[in-house]
Amino acid sequence: MGNVFAIRRRTSGRIARRLKDASLRVLEDRTDGLVDDPLTRARMRGRRFAQDAYAHADTLTLVRASDYARLDAAAILRRHEEGGLYALPDPEKAQERRYPKWQFDAEPSRLGAVLRLFISAGTNVWVLHAFMIRERDVLDGRSPAEVVVDTNLSVRPVIELAMRELNAGQGPS
Repeated sequence: MGNVFAIRRRTSGRIARRLKDASLRVLEDRTDGLVDDPLTRARMRGRRFAQDAYAHADTLTLVRASDYARLDAAAILRRHEEGGLYALPDPEKAQERRYPKWQFDAEPSRLGAVLRLFISAGTNVWVLHAFMIRERDVLDGRSPAEVVVDTNLSVRPVIELAMRELNAGQGPS
C-alpha cells in the first residue's frame, strides 16, 4: 500500500507542475509581455532564461561532458562537488543537470578561482551562469567565461568584477 501512495504523490506532483507551467504559458500568451506585476514579469524572464540556457547546444549531459572533456563521469561529478565545475539543473526535472561546455576548456585553477567566490556567497547557479556568459564593457566586450578560458588574459578582472557584484548585495546582473 505504501508504494501506491508514493506513486500517487509523484503523479500528483507532476500534474501540479504541469498545471503551474501551463498557467505561466497562458499568462505569457494572454499578456504578450504586458503583465503589470513586476515580480511576475521577473519570474517569467527567469524561467525563460533557465529553459533557454538549459536547452542550449553548448550545455552537455554528463555523458557528453565526459566524452568532450575525456574524463570519466565520476571525475566530473567529483569536480562539480568540489566546486571546480558548475551544472545547470533542468528547470522541469530537478534531478537532471547539464554542464556548460566552455568550462571544460578552462584551466581548472582559473575557473575554480571564480567559482569559489559564488559558492562561498551561496549564489544561485542561474545567477552564476548569467554572470559568466554576459559580455561586459569592463572586460573589453568579453564575457567572464571567455576571459577565464583565454590563458593569455588575466583572470583578475573577472574576480574583481565578481567581488564587486557579489558585494553590491544585488548579486551579479
